[in-house]
Amino acid sequence: MSQINPEDMERRLLLFAESARFNAADYDMLSKAERAARCVWELEAEVNNGGFTQFFQNSSGEHAPDTPDTLRRIGAYAAADIVDAALVLVGKK
Repeated sequence: MSQINPEDMERRLLLFAESARFNAADYDMLSKAERAARCVWELEAEVNNGGFTQFFQNSSGEHAPDTPDTLRRIGAYAAADIVDAALVLVGKK
């Protein structure tokens, strides 16, 4: 399998994030890879903008329980542990 350079990966992720499919109302209709990208994107966007409070209060919080496993799959173990702890605090785990 060939490696994708970081600039190309970023470009692809930005295009996907701007697509209608990424923002589809039915999360379950997305592929596993698309759901993973959406989980990570929403976590980063919400937490960077308004903290975990915003992450859980906005619609992105609906998929918060999927986020730790997604983060572990991409090697972001510390972030996954933080999200796990936040899920426990808000009663979603």
